[in-house]
Amino acid sequence: MDGSQAGFSSSVDNVFQQSLSTDTQQIGDWQDDAKTWLQDQLEDSLSVEDDDLDRHDCMLPLVHLIERAAALFPPSDNNAQMLDWMARMRVGVESSQVPKVVRLFLVKAVVHVERRHAQRLPATQPQAQGLSQASVTEPSPGVFGHFAAEWFPAMMSAVLGNAEEAAEEGIHYLLLDVCLTCLNWHTLFPAVHKASPSLSPQVKVAADALMDYLVRAAYSPQRQIVNNNFNLIKAFIHHWRAAVPLPLPALLSLLGAAPPQPSSGAPDARAKMKAAEQRCVAMKLLAAGLMYGQWQALMTHPDFKTALKHVLDCLATKGGQMLAQQSGECMGVILAQHHRKSKEGVHLEWGRTPEELQKEVKHILLGVHSKGDHDR
Repeated sequence: MDGSQAGFSSSVDNVFQQSLSTDTQQIGDWQDDAKTWLQDQLEDSLSVEDDDLDRHDCMLPLVHLIERAAALFPPSDNNAQMLDWMARMRVGVESSQVPKVVRLFLVKAVVHVERRHAQRLPATQPQAQGLSQASVTEPSPGVFGHFAAEWFPAMMSAVLGNAEEAAEEGIHYLLLDVCLTCLNWHTLFPAVHKASPSLSPQVKVAADALMDYLVRAAYSPQRQIVNNNFNLIKAFIHHWRAAVPLPLPALLSLLGAAPPQPSSGAPDARAKMKAAEQRCVAMKLLAAGLMYGQWQALMTHPDFKTALKHVLDCLATKGGQMLAQQSGECMGVILAQHHRKSKEGVHLEWGRTPEELQKEVKHILLGVHSKGDHDR
């Protein structure tokens, strides 16, 4: 071998050795980092273990894997498309060809990732003091919230049951967890956060289906559950405003509730109480919708005339203090909106002017009061 070849060979050896040394150091650094991360995960646990899905051996590793993937390739509002791993996961949640239990398992993993992300925010909040107030108060969309327009319909398709059976099934705790998660995804609520000009067709369909189910499932014999259900629906009413109005047919299923007629005799007191409580829930929701910007969608709906008749019937019915108070409050909101819109030149096809409706309400109240005096 001549000198030039020997020199060239020596140079290649040096470059190779340097490269090998660098690669070995990088591999060592990566192994140390991976070892530290894996050790952290072994000491980690889910904050809530509600059911067999949470207790499954694969749930925590899947949550860790998602969090690691999100840390290596963080989503942002600038990303137009989901990464492949997330897109494939969404297909698994949405596809009816995937077993139901697998879809729910993936939904649970999404909820845990988003919940854990939200729990970490208070620790990082002090670092945002130098930012503008808008950036501090704007909710964080989390890992999946950056693609809420795709994930919200997928998750709704997995967790929503049959709306016709909602009254019997109620609001399942998994559906509740998903709702609370989605309420933090500000791009779903342009009316409040001005994140986007309007809802996409897919989100609108899923949102309408969700509201229909929640309203039909709102009633429960337990008052605390009723209050929780009302607060949940009210939160969506406040966030969506007129973009997703309350479904009047679903409201009418509660508002027109009547105790079943037994084969002999009058309905028992328990059946009467249930019907009265269902009506109260419906009137409370109707009043909330009217106060949170849904008046046009509700009061111009063809079924609103029927809803108004039911509220007037409740007002005229001697059904206890709760029914009287709720029907009075609901009618007060209706009258206030009717007067306000009439002054603005808005004509509502009810067959009554605001003055005529107010006169009818006064007549009903005087009749109820006189009947009460007579009964005493």
